[in-house]
Amino acid sequence: MTRLLLSVLLALTAACDTPPEDDGDAAPLDAGQIDGGDRGPDSAPPVDASPSDAAPPDADGAPPDANAPPPDAAPPALDAAPPVVDAGPPPGPRIGGLWDAHRTPWPMFGLDPQRTGRSPFLGPRTLTAGAAGNWRVRAEGQAVINLQPAVDAVGVYFGGWGVQRLADGAPLTDRIKSDGRYFGLDAASGEALFEPFDPAPVHGCYVHPGRAQVPRDATWCGEGEHVVSFYNGTIEATPLIDPDNGRHYVGRGDGRLYAIDPATGAVLWTFVTFNPEDPDDPDGGGEIVGGAVMGPDRLIYFATAGLPVADPPLNPRYETNAVYAIDRRGHLVWRYPGRRASLERGFLAAPALDPAGETVYFGTGLRGRPRRAARLRSSGGMARRAYPDRPDNPARAGTPAWVRHLTVGGDGTSTSAPPRPAA
Repeated sequence: MTRLLLSVLLALTAACDTPPEDDGDAAPLDAGQIDGGDRGPDSAPPVDASPSDAAPPDADGAPPDANAPPPDAAPPALDAAPPVVDAGPPPGPRIGGLWDAHRTPWPMFGLDPQRTGRSPFLGPRTLTAGAAGNWRVRAEGQAVINLQPAVDAVGVYFGGWGVQRLADGAPLTDRIKSDGRYFGLDAASGEALFEPFDPAPVHGCYVHPGRAQVPRDATWCGEGEHVVSFYNGTIEATPLIDPDNGRHYVGRGDGRLYAIDPATGAVLWTFVTFNPEDPDDPDGGGEIVGGAVMGPDRLIYFATAGLPVADPPLNPRYETNAVYAIDRRGHLVWRYPGRRASLERGFLAAPALDPAGETVYFGTGLRGRPRRAARLRSSGGMARRAYPDRPDNPARAGTPAWVRHLTVGGDGTSTSAPPRPAA
């Protein structure tokens, strides 16, 4: 009997010491390993494991146990309670497969990459003035707020248009074209989470070598070499909240996309849109009016709208209409069109993704012409199809026909809608 038990123990010991067999199914690469990490989440800096920094081995040559207590440490009490670990809110439903709905209940315009606007939570249907928990805050210096806020477990985030400014007696070239700011408010109290983000002012006039004045320039900037800039400082797009690091990606009318730290309001990096045919043109990018979207590859997609809409000889347009894909470090991955300066129509609607994240949809339009939706391959910006959404209403011929809202269904069908007509 003793010999039998000893044989069983030896067999179990050998089984525990034997490494598992390789079943041939290698673990999948995480997003940070794709293309050298350019498309993946921000990675931690490598740990320096050089021998000079390593801890000395024990006397028997084995490396020390990093979790072992120091020699003079008192033994732990046998009845000591386990430490309390704050694990945060329990995992919630997934939004777009990336966002935890408990931590980020409204991470972008339209809630999710398909822009469905269908939250997994039930909210209040009425607002009772003066009820506990209700608050109202004035966004100082902002003439207009015309966007959905983004919401995480801490705060509510939005931007404003600001106002145009020109000091008394100052020349027209000093005119500031709106000074929109970005706000973060505590969701429970309405208190500011950070000083409102106030980027560089956007001047109404600029100088570009070889660009001659047209009549509008003399009217707005005075006689000389200054020309009108159609850029402005408005923030009209709902921010996009990163599902992994919580950063905010905010578009502005100055042709820039800003990455903002939500804890401090500090700018982490800035991406500047551009005209590939004239990359030095300070007015050559486009205004970011629709919010950005993020795909499962962690790329950020957004589009621009160039002003003025019409482009006659006496009212030329230098801003460009284009679609961009950038990574989370602010590096360009692709632009559509690639080498050509601009598409004919600008983009006002926030782009949307199909459920698989393989196709990006953009809505556009132009005065007196049909609205259109464009489909691009998310992997490379290659056009898949551009098609008319529907013709203009003949009763409103000649009125702007912008796609302002774009939604993609589970079957990849896109639905677009123009802004509501004025009452």
